Amino acid sequence: MNEHHTRFKDCDWYSTNYKEVSIGGVGGIGSWLSFFLARIGVPIEAYDDDTVDYTNMGGQMFSPQQVGQKKTEAMYFNAKYFSGYDVKFKQMGRFVEGKKVNPICFSCFDNMEVRREMFLNWKEKHVLKRSLTTPAAFVDGRMSVESYQVFIVQPTLESCDAYEKELFSSDSVPNPLCSMKATSHIGAEIGSKMTQAFTNIVTNHNLGMELRETPFKTSYEAIFMDNINYM
Repeated sequence: MNEHHTRFKDCDWYSTNYKEVSIGGVGGIGSWLSFFLARIGVPIEAYDDDTVDYTNMGGQMFSPQQVGQKKTEAMYFNAKYFSGYDVKFKQMGRFVEGKKVNPICFSCFDNMEVRREMFLNWKEKHVLKRSLTTPAAFVDGRMSVESYQVFIVQPTLESCDAYEKELFSSDSVPNPLCSMKATSHIGAEIGSKMTQAFTNIVTNHNLGMELRETPFKTSYEAIFMDNINYM
């Protein structure tokens, strides 16, 4: 056991031998999610080929000194630096059709078409060809400046069908002003919520019982400071 994990080592979800998870996009959502997962020892395969820009400072977990670096490279350094040990973080480049996805897969993209492609890859590999030996879920995060949504898709055709109704074209979504796109506190909050989804999914698998909530959809609006879960 890593000595940095002594404060939560007896949690039902904790393991010293986690399987790798996939994270698509390490920007406004994925940078925070990567940080939180790395802190509890989860090995990550991260897809992103973008570079850090000064405009990312207000909403993403990067420093001005990392401007110009690949986001995956910068995130690996941050996760390692703040975790205090050499975290397992693979830089997978750009996500394209046919790329590898793991049984637990996180979509943090800001593009609906790439989100759909990652989901279809996951569905093909971990629903239609389901293995019961490891926990599986497709967790999709969507964020605006003061709101977010988290979808937890279970490895069943029923859950997949429900999720596919929530997919649409990027062109059908109004593009907000650049000054109304992202904040660090909402990014950190959705990253935390998606990490909670991971711990609940793993707990239910480890115990063989659905003891923890894994709602299909969670919506949060900052103006109400309230979550709404849709089972």
